[in-house]
Amino acid sequence: MSETASSAGRRSPSSARFLPSGVGSALIGVLALTAYRMLWLGPARYDVDSLLFLPGGLPALTVLLLASWLVWRRRSRLLPVPSAAKDAAPSRGGQVGADGTVLGGRAWGGVLGGLLAGVGTGLFAWAVVTARADLMLPSLGALGLAFATAFRGGKGFRAGFLPALVLLLGVRLPKPLEDELVWHLQTWTALWAGRLLELTDRGFVQSGVILRDAEHTFHVIDSCSGLNGIAILSLVALIVRELFASGGLRTWLVVVLAPALAFGLNLLRVAYVASSPDPEALAGIEGDHTLQGLTVLMMGTALLYGLGWLLEGRPSGALQGLEEPEGPRAPGPMELRHDPDGTLRSQPSVLPGRLAVVWLSALALLSWTLPRFADPGWALPATGIDLPQEREGWTSGPAPHDLFFTGAFPRKLHRRYSKSARGSGAPQIVDVLIGYEIPNTPGSTRMMSSKRLIPGPEWRLEERSRERIWLLDREAELSVASRHPGGERAWVYSWRPRDRGLWMESWRAFLALDESPFRRARPRALVQLVAYAPHDGQLAMDRAKQRLDRFVMSFRDELSAL
Repeated sequence: MSETASSAGRRSPSSARFLPSGVGSALIGVLALTAYRMLWLGPARYDVDSLLFLPGGLPALTVLLLASWLVWRRRSRLLPVPSAAKDAAPSRGGQVGADGTVLGGRAWGGVLGGLLAGVGTGLFAWAVVTARADLMLPSLGALGLAFATAFRGGKGFRAGFLPALVLLLGVRLPKPLEDELVWHLQTWTALWAGRLLELTDRGFVQSGVILRDAEHTFHVIDSCSGLNGIAILSLVALIVRELFASGGLRTWLVVVLAPALAFGLNLLRVAYVASSPDPEALAGIEGDHTLQGLTVLMMGTALLYGLGWLLEGRPSGALQGLEEPEGPRAPGPMELRHDPDGTLRSQPSVLPGRLAVVWLSALALLSWTLPRFADPGWALPATGIDLPQEREGWTSGPAPHDLFFTGAFPRKLHRRYSKSARGSGAPQIVDVLIGYEIPNTPGSTRMMSSKRLIPGPEWRLEERSRERIWLLDREAELSVASRHPGGERAWVYSWRPRDRGLWMESWRAFLALDESPFRRARPRALVQLVAYAPHDGQLAMDRAKQRLDRFVMSFRDELSAL
């Protein structure tokens, strides 16, 4: 009787299996494909030219394939492989409880796995109701880490961290943060390309984001920022690091240097185009952008691969052993059990697999049943951008502007107000730009970045400070810009009604709050007032500042209503 019970006890683990391992893995894969179908069924960018140059994130399929490749290479550290070792011992810091489960060192794994599963599920549900497919990627990464932790504890978490991190490269940057990065990359590219071109005998001059010589003018626009090139070469660097992982910790230098390499190569590309005899042929609408981008990508890939090969060398010392050796492993969570005869044995854990099937089934069901939020429509206010064309001696007309710089606001006011000076002096001039932002409309968001601190592409920022406009009872940014050293100056007042700052707005954009019931009643707006001074003399600068204050006083009611 005792022998029969003992035999039954030893057979119970086998009979308790939820599904055969192959069928269970296939079922988990099908459920994941179904639940996360928004990632591959939604619209994607397949145009090579726009992928290389226009900001917008990497294609979801690309990062999914790379993450899958990384998971496959780590499969022996991620999957709950049965262990036949009879003398298996608990992992570091763990103890075997009365029921045979591993306690102590493994307890944190359950807490961490639960937190990651909650985050992943929350992001999944929010992605469904807001129709934001890219939010599925961090959701998938969090759930993958949760399952890896459940399967293999801390070892599974460490092995799954990099694939989960790679998935974040497919998440589009929040628009406010993306616009800020694009503008700074534009200015840095123009600055260093200008310094590089100054070494030639062509007489190049850099002013703002404009590069010019005696024959040509080149505008470093947003597609010249190189933001996508940085993302692509960072992805390539992760592949290279994985191929040369035996080099240990030092091979991560490839990933660290990839953004700087991408910026430098894009800088050389811009300098080459600007210095060519016909830059419009290379930078215009019909320009061969694709060949340029592919050349930069191939050069960057070759350099990163060569660096990885050099860094791999022969791992030694503290840099050796970053990768855990394969071979017989200690049992994972919930794998240690006592046989009825008291012998401690290890067996494959079935609970994580069951949990994965149940959890993914629930997500697949949610993806079909959760209702989407209604389309906000974003109807612009019927009124709000309406300054009188004449008031208190101010008269207005169209303001000169560069469409590449100001963008295409769905509704904007852009006027030049002038007022005759006393005597025979030059007229006083104030340029006014007011526009409403429409979420997910690039032309209306770019001017919400630091670009708004200068009046045009040929200007460079010299000073920036916060100032309170008492007549309007609000804070504004006061900036001083210049065209050339010692030349024309501009005083700029700018503020953004209903704006909460870069980081708060970035979180709002990341979570798509403006596509939900938490949207604003009115969209953000931009107000920019510019007064010019003929030179940098203190008297001329003071007069320009006073001109702005007088203009605000004349149009106080309309400006306050924005």
